[in-house]
Amino acid sequence: MNKLFTEAEVLSLFESGVKSISVHKGDIITPLGFDKIKSLGMDIINNEISASVNQPKITATKEKDFSITIAICSDSDGFKIKQMLINYLKKKKININDVGTYNEEPADYSDFAISAALKVKEKTADYGILIDATGVSSAIIANKIKGIRAAACYDIFSAKNARTDLDANILTLGAKTLGEETIKLIVETWLDTEFSNIKSGHTHIDKITAIENKAL
Repeated sequence: MNKLFTEAEVLSLFESGVKSISVHKGDIITPLGFDKIKSLGMDIINNEISASVNQPKITATKEKDFSITIAICSDSDGFKIKQMLINYLKKKKININDVGTYNEEPADYSDFAISAALKVKEKTADYGILIDATGVSSAIIANKIKGIRAAACYDIFSAKNARTDLDANILTLGAKTLGEETIKLIVETWLDTEFSNIKSGHTHIDKITAIENKAL
């Protein structure tokens, strides 16, 4: 019988004294499970395991032509994740506009969040990805700019909902609250999900726009 290694299962194994995870073909390690294995310093013993164990398996995005430009930024907390995502997205032939920060020296997230959000507003970028410690701070800043709908996403459901229901044009992520594999899966889901274009979705967006125009 194939095994499913979730975050909870990995933690349970670790607490019982297990230091390595033995996986066989057909077994699945979830992104959160894989992140937990990495954070705990556990080893993975591959027994003819498929490549999907150490990365999310999403076939739809592999077939999709991403002729888009993404403005990406981070503060010092999110710098390493930003660099990882830039390499990851470039492999998918996505155009990247990196607006900073460019090193791990202390930096204010607000300066970079505004810069990336303006790229989206001015339509020099199709979407934005903003990274700080939790993703919350950058979302608050970006949403102060008219026409921006930034969503701080923390799993597949929130990423999908932000796109289908609200046509979010900026994704914000927490470098200190999410593991690399989980972040990749969130980004994949967010980019591969389109606005539902149904009446309720337009109603939500119209109400958001009306509030923006009133400048309450």
